[in-house]
Amino acid sequence: MTHRVLAWAESEDRADNTLTNIRTALEDRYGTLGDDADEWELDADSPAILMAYFGQDQADDFQRARITSPSIAEAPLDFVRGYDSQVTRSQADSVYDWRTTPYQSIPSSEGVEVLISEAGGGVAVDAWGVLIVGDKAIPKADSPPEPITHIISGTYSAGNTTALQWTRFTFTVNSVLPAGKYRMWGAQNLLTTGISARYIFNGVKHPVPIIPTRHESDKAHQYNYFWGHAVEFPHDRIPAVECLTEAAEDPVDQGYELYLTKVA
Repeated sequence: MTHRVLAWAESEDRADNTLTNIRTALEDRYGTLGDDADEWELDADSPAILMAYFGQDQADDFQRARITSPSIAEAPLDFVRGYDSQVTRSQADSVYDWRTTPYQSIPSSEGVEVLISEAGGGVAVDAWGVLIVGDKAIPKADSPPEPITHIISGTYSAGNTTALQWTRFTFTVNSVLPAGKYRMWGAQNLLTTGISARYIFNGVKHPVPIIPTRHESDKAHQYNYFWGHAVEFPHDRIPAVECLTEAAEDPVDQGYELYLTKVA
């Protein structure tokens, strides 16, 4: 099962409620740009949009967002609900979730763009749009199909993220993982200004994406816990994580949990 994340993120003034392209997140090694830095090309192995979410960092400034590409230009996907990190609104409520009925009208290798407008204007706004794509439907899972045998938690390795760019970290774990092979069913990441996170597994082509929880009080989308499928790894190859954050932050002050089943 292919599972990957496409992210757009930048800081720019979008005045007068005008929809404006935002640029793809910088230094992405796992995707293919389209004709310019505003586009991602959908791979043949991940043509289906499984989730989308959008946001801005100014109170009440989120107005609307749009996903478009040449084949749907006359009827793009328009949205009016997004995450505003300056008001009490759960990011979980702002996720458009099509895991069981993927949106598949955009051909692979076609450039996909995200546009966002703001209600205010006159100041630079950090804005982002994230698509989670894959090759087929993913079951929604309130719990994994087999018992979780290990939950490992801890903090990220020391160092700051770079705002609006992917930054890689290793995990500092709070307990030793016994020798063997594990299936990872999901995770939860806490990042103060998190936009997205993705796990890099040895031998897996695309990192597995996740929606981070931004605040302790934020209601987590169920996808934060269980993906609906598992990725296997040996105990000595715990995946690395890449974080995309709105501002530079030191995630060693935050934390994570990985949900595992020991299989060998």
